[in-house]
Amino acid sequence: MLYEALTHHLKRLTLGSLASIAAAAIAFWQDFASFAIVTMIWACMNLLIALLSARSKRTIDLRALREFLALNLGLNVGYIGVGMVMLWLPNSESVEAGVAVVIQGLLLLVLDSLLLIRLPKTAIDDRHAE
Repeated sequence: MLYEALTHHLKRLTLGSLASIAAAAIAFWQDFASFAIVTMIWACMNLLIALLSARSKRTIDLRALREFLALNLGLNVGYIGVGMVMLWLPNSESVEAGVAVVIQGLLLLVLDSLLLIRLPKTAIDDRHAE
């Protein structure tokens, strides 16, 4: 159940990253360069994290994973807050970048919350379960 939850999470993160890359391409085409750049960088980093995590063979410590996700949830709220502050800055580039940060923070908040909710209560090594 643990590895299944993580596999689904990584698939959702990959799909979210690919959707963000598509959104960044559209935004760039529509002359929203600041939004596009921030979104593209964030999406590429998330995609890299998802791909490297999927290839990892390390044993997962459920307690450490829960603590890591709790930290990430706090960071995600912080990203959203920073993005909201950027919306008040006096230039359009900052506003575009702020919107991108809010959207990426919300995406990660939802994905990390879903994973935390779906984690098993106890650690069972189910990588080889049938």
